[in-house]
Amino acid sequence: GSVTNAYYIGGLVGRNKGGIDKCYSAGLVTVVVGSSDFDGLAGENDGDINDCYFLITSGPNDISGAARLTDKQMKQQKSFVGFDFVAGDADGTDDIWWINKGVSYPKLTWQVDVTKCTVTAGSKPSTDKISLSGNMGASDDDFSDPNSPIVKVTVDSKYLVNPCVHTFPVDANTFKKGKYNYSKTIGGVKKSFTYDTKTHKFSFSAGNIDLSGFDCPATLLIEVGDYFGPVQMNETLVNGKMPVPIQLMTEVRNVLRVDKCTVKQNNKKANSDQLSVSGAFAVEDPNVSMADRISAGLLITLDTQTFTIPAGLKAGTGKFSCTKANVTEGGIAAATFDFNKCSFTLIIKNTNIPTGLGDVDFGVSFAGFNESDEVALP
Repeated sequence: GSVTNAYYIGGLVGRNKGGIDKCYSAGLVTVVVGSSDFDGLAGENDGDINDCYFLITSGPNDISGAARLTDKQMKQQKSFVGFDFVAGDADGTDDIWWINKGVSYPKLTWQVDVTKCTVTAGSKPSTDKISLSGNMGASDDDFSDPNSPIVKVTVDSKYLVNPCVHTFPVDANTFKKGKYNYSKTIGGVKKSFTYDTKTHKFSFSAGNIDLSGFDCPATLLIEVGDYFGPVQMNETLVNGKMPVPIQLMTEVRNVLRVDKCTVKQNNKKANSDQLSVSGAFAVEDPNVSMADRISAGLLITLDTQTFTIPAGLKAGTGKFSCTKANVTEGGIAAATFDFNKCSFTLIIKNTNIPTGLGDVDFGVSFAGFNESDEVALP
C-alpha cells in the first residue's frame, strides 16, 4: 500500500529500532514539503537491516541502506539475495518464498495468486461449473507427504448453500517429476487439478456441481501436505468483466442488479422524459405464483421518486409483463420480468425525471420481492 506523512515514514516501517531481515516493500512513499526521515523502506533506522529491498519508484534510499530494484528486477528471483525460495536454494530450506518469474513480485509460500476464475450457471440444478487458474507456492515435499496424500480444494462464499469441496489423490501416478495431474469424472462430477512445482502454475475445475448462492467475495483454499494456501476473490477477478450469474441466487435470496440505465430528457416539453432500465434479478421463493406476484402491482423507485403500476400487468409462464400500463404518478410503462432467464427490462415514458440526480438508488417491489441497486443518472 501507499503511505504518506511528514516524518518517520517508510514503505515498510516508519522507525526501525530493532532488526529487519529479508523483507521488501513496493508501496509508494509520499511526503509533504519540509518532510524529514523518509525512505523507500524505513523512515528512520536505529537498528539492523539485512537482505532487504524496495521498488525504486517507492522513495529515496537515504536511510535504510536497502537495495533499490526496478520493476523488472523485482520479478526475478536472483535479485533477492538471502531469500529462501521454494526449489532453488543452496541452503536447503526452500520454504519461505516463491516467485512467478517475470510476472509478479515474491510471495510467501502460503500465498495463492488467482489470475482467472470463471463461474457458469447450468441450465438446471447441479449443472454449474467453476474453473480457476493461477500460481501458488507448494513444493515437491508437500506432494510427497505420506501423512497427507491428497490435494484439497475448497471454494466458499457468504451465501453459498454448500461449500464447493473437492479432493484429489496424490500418488506415483498423479505426481511425477514435480508435476501433478488429475482429471476424472466421478458420480457425474467432472473435476481436475494440475500443478507444476517449478513454474508454480495451478489449475482447477469442477463441472456438474451445485453452486447455488455463489457470490463475491469468494474464498479459495488449497491444501496439500503442509501447504495451506487461502485467497479471497472479488468481482473484478471472478468472471472478469462479466458479472457472476445471478441465476445462482434463485432459491437463496432476493437480488436485483441493474446492468444498464438511461434517461432521455426533453427540456422543451413537460412530462416527456423517458427512463429505461435493464438488468437481472433472482427470487428467494420461486414457487410463488405469477398471479400472486402481480396481485399488488409493481412499484418502481428512483431516488425519492416513485412509479406505481397497479394494473395492466399480465401473468405468463415464468414471467409477468405489461406493454402500455398507466403509471399512477404519470406516464406509460412497458416491462418484462422473466423468472426463468432472471432478467428484466423496464421503460417508463411520458413522465418527468429530474436532472442532476447523480448516483441514486433504483428499487423494484412486487409481491415477495423488494430490492434495490445503485444507478448513475445525468
